[in-house]
Amino acid sequence: MLFHTQDKYQIRHQALLEAIRFCGGVTTFSKLLNVFRTRVSNWLNQSETNIPYEYVLLIEELTQVSIERLSPFTESINKMVRRWQTKGKVRSVEVLIDAITIKEPLYGGVSEEAHSIIIGTDGVLISGLSELRDYESVAKQRVSVTIVDLDSLLLEFRTIEDINIDLLTSERVAIGLRLGKLLRNYQSRRSDFGQQSQIFQKSVESSPSLCRICDKVKSRNDAKIAKLIGFMSKDTYYRAKKVYLQGGVDLISALDRKEISIGMAAKIAKLPMDQQRHLIPKKRTMSIPK
Repeated sequence: MLFHTQDKYQIRHQALLEAIRFCGGVTTFSKLLNVFRTRVSNWLNQSETNIPYEYVLLIEELTQVSIERLSPFTESINKMVRRWQTKGKVRSVEVLIDAITIKEPLYGGVSEEAHSIIIGTDGVLISGLSELRDYESVAKQRVSVTIVDLDSLLLEFRTIEDINIDLLTSERVAIGLRLGKLLRNYQSRRSDFGQQSQIFQKSVESSPSLCRICDKVKSRNDAKIAKLIGFMSKDTYYRAKKVYLQGGVDLISALDRKEISIGMAAKIAKLPMDQQRHLIPKKRTMSIPK
């Protein structure tokens, strides 16, 4: 995908803002990198054309904001680094609960198989609300989370398979729903992207780097999202989304354990909640009454 130079500066600027926010501010961010605060300001103000690559790699390690966005001017180097890196790059990290933003309402059911709280690099909760509430109830200050760089997905720098996150079906759907919301926000605010004063807003929803993307994907969001989060087609994603939004805990858990196909689970999800549990098949041969 081709970007103009100004687009690349905007991509890098937004990535830096997310990394700084994740670390708790410019001062903390500078200390973690062991650089002067003024140097970080120079990166933000484009006084230095590129962030030295050793810092790019360290920032990604600390915050999971991708090197593709932190250093969009070095595509060939980024590709080589990705080839050298071992699988399992994305890992769980500990963050302050106060750094996680909950944007209500969070739709979707809970799976017994869920093993992680998932947030975006913008700090917004994607999945794991009940787990987060449990930690809050015992006054825990830090929690282990999995962080996903949503802008890298939307800009098509990477896919879920590229970043090698071991996700359940329900967790991929939750990421898909968040991506869908971001795309709709970008599209609804398309007329504002030309104003220079709004280019560098801290919220990821205002990222102007996605303007051209949004023009291409308007009314094709599900097909794009399905590809990014690893579903075979938009129809498969649509069915999985129906299970996540309408299914009970037992049905969603059975799907995550791969004890039932997405197609069959979607049929069961149409039924009242009290009937779903009795229709979850133990074998794939069980039929569903019409």
